Amino acid sequence: MRHRTNSPMEAWRFHVAQLQVRSVQWYGKATDHCATTYGFREFARRGIPLRSELEER
Repeated sequence: MRHRTNSPMEAWRFHVAQLQVRSVQWYGKATDHCATTYGFREFARRGIPLRSELEER
């Protein structure tokens, strides 16, 4: 289902939000304790590492 908006900026913001949600869901599965320990804001501030960075550990 497509999200319809009048302005391109609004559509872009929605798109970015969707990407963030997806990446956090994926990352949350990889390191669940991080999200619960630090909380979402701290978690977002640290940034989401690349898949290769996770594999190196």
